[in-house]
Amino acid sequence: ERLISLRRQIEYYFSDKNLSSDTFFHEKISSNPEGWLDASWILGCNRVKQMQVNSDVEIESALVESDLELQWLFGETSSGESHKSLQVRRKL
Repeated sequence: ERLISLRRQIEYYFSDKNLSSDTFFHEKISSNPEGWLDASWILGCNRVKQMQVNSDVEIESALVESDLELQWLFGETSSGESHKSLQVRRKL
C-alpha cells in the first residue's frame, strides 16, 4: 500500500499536469540533457517525507512497475568513499 502510494506520488511529480506548473521539478529535470532527476530531490519532498520514505532503495522498489526509468550512478565522494545515487526519468 505504501509503495503504491509512493509510486503514484512520484509518477505525479513527472506528469505533464504537474510539470506544467511545478517550476522546481521542471527546472531540475530540464537541467539534465537526458531528463534524469536525482532521487534525493524526491526524498526531500514533504509528501514523500510524510510517507516516511528515506532511501533510494524504497523509491526503486516503488517504481518497479512504473513507466518511469531508473538508473544507478556510482562514484566516490571527495573523501574517497564510494557513493551511489538513484536517478529517475520519464521514458523517452
